[in-house]
Amino acid sequence: DLNINGGLLMLDDSVQRIGIGTATPASKLQVVGTVAATAFNGSGAGLTGITFTSFAADTIDFEAIGDTLALDATTTIDLNGSDLNFNGGLLMLDDSAQNVGIGTATPATKLEVNGTTLATTMLTKTVTNNTTAATITVDWNVGNKQKVTLNQAGHTVNFTNPTGGIGSFSLIIYQDGTGSRTVTTWDTDIKWPSGTAPTLSSTASALDVITCIYDGTNYLCQAGLDFQ
Repeated sequence: DLNINGGLLMLDDSVQRIGIGTATPASKLQVVGTVAATAFNGSGAGLTGITFTSFAADTIDFEAIGDTLALDATTTIDLNGSDLNFNGGLLMLDDSAQNVGIGTATPATKLEVNGTTLATTMLTKTVTNNTTAATITVDWNVGNKQKVTLNQAGHTVNFTNPTGGIGSFSLIIYQDGTGSRTVTTWDTDIKWPSGTAPTLSSTASALDVITCIYDGTNYLCQAGLDFQ
């Protein structure tokens, strides 16, 4: 063995190990202390306990699908406006738009899955879209359950198509405290059974629910009226 200054540098020839800061290296290269380098190159999966302080152009490149990034419960990754792309879109974190893509490198919504999604439970929030305008525009990209309160006669209801394509949507419609508010015009891509739009409840504070299935072109809708 070659021991310089009690383990400042230790070459353990019997097991072919090198120690820096230790006289008894337990692996091929063991450093007791902080490692500073401009670059780490290698193909092994055994790099553990390393603190990275910066990356050129905020880039982390996992060259093979078999590479592993293990994070403990206290680890935080802050991309700071950059993106993190695993295997060309197997998992894509688009930090600039704050979108997550699975199976796509260009997610267009907060979460876009290019493939089949299987879950035991899926919860979606209800978005309140109160408006005083005669035309109510419901943007399904912000939530697939939305609430509106009618405050005048002769509303027009328009739907903004979901970026993700096919989906199921619910529109909860309230009468205001006066009542007798109406919707006289529905978007042309909203289709009703037998082609007839429902007559909404008219009493003050009445509650109706419109449920729709979007097939990529039209909304196939039905009405549940006068919930009490």
